[in-house]
Amino acid sequence: HAARLLIEKRLDWSSVDERIRGRVKAVAKFLADFNITANFVETAVASERYRFAGTADVIAEDCIVDWKGSIDPRVQAQIGGYAIASEETLALKIKRGIVVELKDDGTYATETYNDLRTGRNIFLAALTIHGFIRKHHLNGVT
Repeated sequence: HAARLLIEKRLDWSSVDERIRGRVKAVAKFLADFNITANFVETAVASERYRFAGTADVIAEDCIVDWKGSIDPRVQAQIGGYAIASEETLALKIKRGIVVELKDDGTYATETYNDLRTGRNIFLAALTIHGFIRKHHLNGVT
């Protein structure tokens, strides 16, 4: 929520809890360093075609930005899913994704995906497997 208020220029820094202050500063630094202008913030996106939904942290022109406490390989699929849903919901062409690891010391690390085809494919494969497991009541099967 603090990131949203920061982006909307409505953040009262005195209201920011010390436990998250560094991460909010990391958001501000990232936005300035990457010259990101958010068109949509904390926006619900959905795909009727594939029957899933999520909330994208930031959509800026042709880019999805996702805030994280840490980055792991699964984020590529998540960015792919957000791209699919954002294109369907908002009629945008999403070309890249940036995952931003926000650190307590006010710094950040990024993972940039300039080609989202792989992320989209991984997401759709995972969605298909999830549907198969649910259809066949295979919960708990590894």
